[in-house]
Amino acid sequence: MGELRDVATKHLPSFIQTLFNTDYELQGHETDLCVLIKVGFRPSEIAIVMNMTPQNITNLRARLNKKMFHANKGAKDFDEKIINLASS
Repeated sequence: MGELRDVATKHLPSFIQTLFNTDYELQGHETDLCVLIKVGFRPSEIAIVMNMTPQNITNLRARLNKKMFHANKGAKDFDEKIINLASS
């Protein structure tokens, strides 16, 4: 998935910079998830690309919502925040 981050760095520079210039301390798979959400992948598609179950993707999105935004509203709320984060 390193290629995904390379393409995102080229085409979504402010988004990637925001992810890395914060105290989020994201791991590689977490960054990949954020990029896939940002470019419009649905959770079911993300599960296939990341070789995870849809439930694992939902759980990861909810955990990242707490980690990044200190919010307990769930996975859909996280998607909205990621889509609006540093819009390029």
